[in-house]
Amino acid sequence: MPLHVNTYSPSSSPPTSNIDFPTSAISGATAQSKPTITLIHGGASSSRMYKDMIPYLLERGYPILAPDLPGHGQSASLGPFTFSRSSSLLYDAITAYQNETHPVKTVIVGISLGGQAVLDLLAHHHDLVDAAIVSGAAIHPPDEKAQGEIPHLPSSQDWMQIIMADVQAMGGMEKAQALQTESFGFRLEDGAAPQWPPVLVVVGEKDTAMARRDFDELTSLMKQRNDKSKGTVLRDAWHNHSIDVPERFADLVHEWVNDIL
Repeated sequence: MPLHVNTYSPSSSPPTSNIDFPTSAISGATAQSKPTITLIHGGASSSRMYKDMIPYLLERGYPILAPDLPGHGQSASLGPFTFSRSSSLLYDAITAYQNETHPVKTVIVGISLGGQAVLDLLAHHHDLVDAAIVSGAAIHPPDEKAQGEIPHLPSSQDWMQIIMADVQAMGGMEKAQALQTESFGFRLEDGAAPQWPPVLVVVGEKDTAMARRDFDELTSLMKQRNDKSKGTVLRDAWHNHSIDVPERFADLVHEWVNDIL
């Protein structure tokens, strides 16, 4: 069974702020003049994580893919989440879209667990996309300072309802804790790596301790895989940029795409 994937074209209606996230079929998407941007959500969340950011990208003319990772959202039945399963299913979803629409370029964006999922995907399919953005991703287990740390939560009641609904959709807190264990065990593969697409590594100024700790090392590793990669700090930002600062994060994505492609 394939991942559940939400697709948006610049001519389609933008998502609303309702909890019910509008969707369209991949087969209904059409080729566009700008790169397609695939948005990968964080752990114990869903593609709804990007609902406030998507309209800003649509305004700039980008087609959007927003899948639910295995074990999450409307792909909950494909769980439990593992990085291996995630990479396999994301590869299938993106290649199906590419074969259907022939996009000019493909860019992938991931936050937190979604950033780790992007790194794992690139480790196994380095030629699948043309550029990537990875934000708030840890590449080592938590130390004492990070153990048990909870990312900054939004103050909006609507967002808290979405977050709780997404946790319930994946099977509750027990499944969320198992997911955290998978995330804490994430590693970048050692050894010689093939040429990757350029990767923009992002961390919020107020991001989680693990993300801030690993930012410099991850940026260095990405530069080793492609000398056009770089890192940037998003000022006054927490961990979930698509929720906390959706317009600013959309601006950052837009600037990186224009700069690198």
